[in-house]
Amino acid sequence: MTIRPLTLSDLPALAHLQPPWRLSLDWEFTQPLTMRLLAWRSLLPYQMSGACTLVHQEGGLLGQVQAEARPGRDKWTVLHAALAPQADPAILVPLLEALCVRAAAHGAGRVFAAAAEPDATALFRRLTFAAYADETVYAMTSEETREEVISRQPAPFAIRPQRSRDVWGVHSLYAAVTPRPIQLMEGLISDDWEPRLPGWLGWPGHPLEIRLVLEAEAGISGFLRLTRGRRGHRLELMVHPAHRDLAAPLLQAGLSVAADWPPLPLVCPVRGYQSELGSVLESAGFAAVGAQTLLAKEMTVRVRQRLRIFEPVMERTLEPARAGGRGLTRGGFSLAGSQRQQKPNEQANAPWAARRADG
Repeated sequence: MTIRPLTLSDLPALAHLQPPWRLSLDWEFTQPLTMRLLAWRSLLPYQMSGACTLVHQEGGLLGQVQAEARPGRDKWTVLHAALAPQADPAILVPLLEALCVRAAAHGAGRVFAAAAEPDATALFRRLTFAAYADETVYAMTSEETREEVISRQPAPFAIRPQRSRDVWGVHSLYAAVTPRPIQLMEGLISDDWEPRLPGWLGWPGHPLEIRLVLEAEAGISGFLRLTRGRRGHRLELMVHPAHRDLAAPLLQAGLSVAADWPPLPLVCPVRGYQSELGSVLESAGFAAVGAQTLLAKEMTVRVRQRLRIFEPVMERTLEPARAGGRGLTRGGFSLAGSQRQQKPNEQANAPWAARRADG
């Protein structure tokens, strides 16, 4: 049994591998990057590609797993797993373990996955992945329905493209929407909401992305991200809990943008703590097509370490001078511990020593 990185000679054999279960439904429906292109990227150094493909070889290729680093390279996402016909799904356990080890070696603090089937969720839990959220994936596939709900009338609130100065406002919106335990698990910071370069300016295969913000009197109350894919377009929607009524006009603006893109299905994942957005999507023509569990694995552990602390045994301190005291004083303070105490015979001879010095 050998677990190793993908090589060029392995590419023809990948076509015979099939996924045992579904991962990352929104990624599957939109496919911003094909598995073959992700495999080609894995052949390049990690510093250039940010991708990793590991294979399990025992005579021939029995399985593979693929992952991609998120922006910042401190988090990885498992995107694909595949097996040879009649292969035991248990061989994915050492493959995923090796993938997590490689992620930690490249400085990733967490590895994420989205499992759409109970068997996949159980396997990830076996590898100490923790489930932190449930997600329902909605899709709009009817082109006629899309044309009905698209309207180019102005929205009652200011909806505009996101600017660089909006990152803190969007991050504050994320903090207001997302439960605290999930925030700690995802570990997002304001820089993670910085708009990225479009695909034609970045690495080939990266999708074009458009971000809209809805600005109300209280600040940014809505956020929409539209990402172009090869098989569909991914839509992400986030609305402040106190302004749920703004979800419809924000979605309407996003659909207006999507109308100018290639006519492909629109996919929108909705997490359990934002389930009320489901009714807004259904009224616009979306339908639920699947559900998945979001999981994450911590790649860092807390270690107790004994520290040696040095403390001074003697130090000079200032104390208020006592009335009638015999010690030297400066500015009303005595130098405690800094002057050697005089012996009684030295105190008696002190005036004689002073007269001798004058004489």
